[in-house]
Amino acid sequence: MAHRSPNMVEITSHDVAAFQEWGSHQLREVVDTLRAAKARVEAGTLTAARFAELETVIGFRWNPDGLLAAGIQGVHLTHTVTYDWVHSLLQDGVFNSEL
Repeated sequence: MAHRSPNMVEITSHDVAAFQEWGSHQLREVVDTLRAAKARVEAGTLTAARFAELETVIGFRWNPDGLLAAGIQGVHLTHTVTYDWVHSLLQDGVFNSEL
């Protein structure tokens, strides 16, 4: 799916420099995007299937009660969360969608 965006890199890439760490600002944008998309699903202007696709492409599942949505002041999740390829790719991730 990386070919769809110039900012994406395939997980199998050997170019380590191509992988970028997300900062708090980028993570907040992802959370805001998912929040807005979920509101569109509830309003009937976005299908649940397209929303599920968005979650898969982004690599996060929307949870309004989760840590990401809470936005707790002083907690920098980008410094505390490990986002590993096994769970991102294999466990209900891109591989399952592509298969």
